[in-house]
Amino acid sequence: MSSHFSIGSSLSGAWSGMRGAKLKLWGAFITMLVIVGIFNLISRGLGSTQMPVLEIIGGVIMLLVAFFIQPQLMVGMLTVALRHVRGQPASVGQVFSGFKSNLFLNIAGFQLCMVLSSIVVGFVLYLIAVLFGLAFSISPHGVQSLSLIAGLTMLYGILMDYMAIPALADGKDYTSAFMFALKRLTPLRVIKLIILWIIVAIVLAISLIPICLGLIWTLPWMFTVQAKIYQSLNGQ
Repeated sequence: MSSHFSIGSSLSGAWSGMRGAKLKLWGAFITMLVIVGIFNLISRGLGSTQMPVLEIIGGVIMLLVAFFIQPQLMVGMLTVALRHVRGQPASVGQVFSGFKSNLFLNIAGFQLCMVLSSIVVGFVLYLIAVLFGLAFSISPHGVQSLSLIAGLTMLYGILMDYMAIPALADGKDYTSAFMFALKRLTPLRVIKLIILWIIVAIVLAISLIPICLGLIWTLPWMFTVQAKIYQSLNGQ
């Protein structure tokens, strides 16, 4: 089975596969925004008080949202998109599918793998900067070197998340999803994904003109693009 993807076919295939999905994906997206927004408001409200205990509680809530609520909702979003692209029954309520016990644990396990692997990637990049920094006229201990390391490590995390989240939504366990994304993290695919992201960002920006009406189509399309790419990378 081929695991290559074409930028053009992914974009056009996602557009044609979006028919009938706008209401479901928008419903799931709004549900996700409301839930995350409520928790963020609570954490900010507690953080703005002058009571240290409440500020600590607010910080804990933000960490819980970042690691145990938002990722689960994103997996739920991709569950809706993936099922629709495949022609399977999909509903707004599936945005909560990431909170099912097995999937919840797999998402948490993947997050832990990502934290540990990001530390390793950042450390390796730092060693490379130390060894070859002078050759590239970058001080290993300077701001430029650290910024480059942070940027590349962040890019690694974004790429891994983009490819692994649909895999988790597809029922893979966290180790399988992690290895699925890692094995497909080739230089050519990285370049193609970055180009695709730029195109999607431009389309989204254009759809904001004049009063954001274009987002009715382009926001669901963005999620179906990710689902289509996963299908291609998975040889489907």
